Order: sequence, then structure tokens, then C-alpha cells
Amino acid sequence: MKNRKSVLIMSCGGTISGLRKDDNAVKASDGLLLIKERLSSRLSLKFINVLNALSEDMDHKHWITIAQSIKKEVLGNQYKAIIGLHSGTYTLAYMASALSFMLQNLPIPVLITGSVYTLHDKNSDVIKNLNMSLIAIKYMAKYPGVYVIFPKIKERVYDYFCGVNSTASDNKKNTAYCIYRGVNLRKIHSWNVRCFQSINSPAFAEINKEKFIINDVSMKKNVPSLSRFSVKTKINPRVCFIKVFPSMKSQLLIDLSNHYRAFILEGYVDGTLSTSKACNFLKAVKVLLDKKIPVFVTSQPAGRTTLSAYEGGVKLRLVGVIPLGNMTSETAIVKLMWVLGMTRDFSEINRLMLRNIVGEVSGMIPA
Repeated sequence: MKNRKSVLIMSCGGTISGLRKDDNAVKASDGLLLIKERLSSRLSLKFINVLNALSEDMDHKHWITIAQSIKKEVLGNQYKAIIGLHSGTYTLAYMASALSFMLQNLPIPVLITGSVYTLHDKNSDVIKNLNMSLIAIKYMAKYPGVYVIFPKIKERVYDYFCGVNSTASDNKKNTAYCIYRGVNLRKIHSWNVRCFQSINSPAFAEINKEKFIINDVSMKKNVPSLSRFSVKTKINPRVCFIKVFPSMKSQLLIDLSNHYRAFILEGYVDGTLSTSKACNFLKAVKVLLDKKIPVFVTSQPAGRTTLSAYEGGVKLRLVGVIPLGNMTSETAIVKLMWVLGMTRDFSEINRLMLRNIVGEVSGMIPA
């Protein structure tokens, strides 16, 4: 491929380019001009606005629009990388997963970032996140794919999870960032600028102004190739995701089975669900499976889901419920939508969900 020098910054609206209204609520707004004025980079930058939506309003249709826009820009221009400004952080992990599956064999890195605060807030993290994204690009050229870049979680875990939010001085001190793979991500804090964590696998890399350290040694450098690039954007959103809880009645699954084509149950440790007479998940999933509705299981805590550690899990696995290893629930939901967009065949859905396509199951080489 020709030498790529310019970088595309693609905005989707939301907090990072938004403004606060009189009632202090964030309003979707095209703030790209203000962002452009405050960035400092020697790279040639191009700015486009693809969407103007808040994070909570983003759905599969928006993901398709973004993927198609990236396809157009990759095929029509010689970009070194694309930086995607997500519309907030609430649903960023879902979009990153969607783009990871839709954009097959990307020839360049797509780095997604966002912000917890707007450009006009005292604690604003907008420009800092963007500038660090631009610094990361010089290291990422040989690692094409979809990534998310955000500040690294600080070591004082007690303060972090006890609700201690970021301060302006804290933001200035924070120089370490993590680059996460798009399929291993979860938002774990509402208001701290260090709001993301890689689940069940290490962050791909860590970066500050002086250093770039790769943590995920399973990732290999790739020679970019435009000829292998393809985009698969068909999605069927008829996926039902249920977080299991004590005293939940499994009849709910049967009641919903006429409205959805596949189910994901987020169980307890190892994906275990109750098979007692009171809950009777075993009976409910048998009804779904008899109707050729696939049923998959993830776990509420971090860790691999095998349905083999406890009696209830073993019973469910034996009747055809499929554990999804260490795939995150966010990624499992999006991947299942994407798989349903390609096939309705029961066996093929199960096969594709177990196939490691873009590194969504850590510890395995993508197919």
C-alpha cells in the first residue's frame, strides 16, 4: 500500500462533541470545530461528522452507518488511521464490538475514544484523550483492527470502586493510557475518566508520552492489505439478553420465545443457573431448544464460562445450552446479532458463536 500520512477523525456526536444545556444536561451537538481548534498534532488531520447522537440512543442501525462510512473512507482515501469519536461512553463497548465483527481484515487501525465530560466542563477529558490517540497512531500502524483508547485505571482500587470521581488535578496527573481490543471491553465506572477495563484478557497495550508497551503478546504485527478488507454489516437485533437473579421465574424465557430468535443468559459463576423445581431453568431451555432457538450462557463475574464446575451447569450443557468461554456479555450480545444477520440455521449459529473470529475469546488465535 502507498505511504499513508493523514488521519481521519470521525465524530458520532454525544458527550465528546456535545454541549451542556441550561438544565446542565448534555445535548448532542457538532462540536468538531471547537475540538479542531484545540488539537495539537503534526499529522495531517481530516474531520467528518457521521452522526449526531447520544450514546444511549445508539443502536445497530448507527453501527451499520459508522461501518459503512469507515469502508467508504478506507477505500477512497490513503489514511494512516481513523480515530472514531464515540457518542459518549455508555454504549461504546457495544459499538466497538460491532465494528470489530463488521470490519473484517482492516488495513489500518481504527482507534475509538470518547469522553466522560464535555469540552466545556472543568474536568474535561476531551482534548487529552484525542491527543493521546494521535500519539498512539505512530505505534499502531502495524496492528490494524478496532481498538479503544482510554486512561488506565489507577492503582488505588479502593478509591476507584468506592465512587471517588476524577478531579481536575487528577486528570492532569493521569498520563498512562490503555489501548483495548474492541471485543474485550467493559465500562465499569460512571463518572471517572478511567472508566473502561479489559475483561478476561490484558489490555492490548499501555501508552504514555514516552513509552508504548504491548501487553497482549498473542497479537501479531500484520502487513496491511486492502485486498483482504471486507465489510459485513447485516445484523438481526432479535437477541434476548437476561441477567439471571435469585427467585427469577424461568417461565419468562418461554413467554419471550415468540419474540426473539436467540437467547443469552448471564448466569452466576461459570454460567451456572438454578435447575431446582422452584426456578426450573432446565425445563425452560428445553422448550426453547425444541423450538430451534439457540441458548447461550455467559457469567456475571469475570472468568471463563464452561458450565462444567457445578451440577446445574452440567445439566444445562448436556441438553444443549452453550457456554461462551471468556467472551464478555457485551460482545456476546453484539456477535449474536451479527451471526443472526448471516444465518438462521440453528447448527450454524451455534458453530459461529463458538468460533473465535476477531479475538473475542482470549487465549485463542482468531480463525
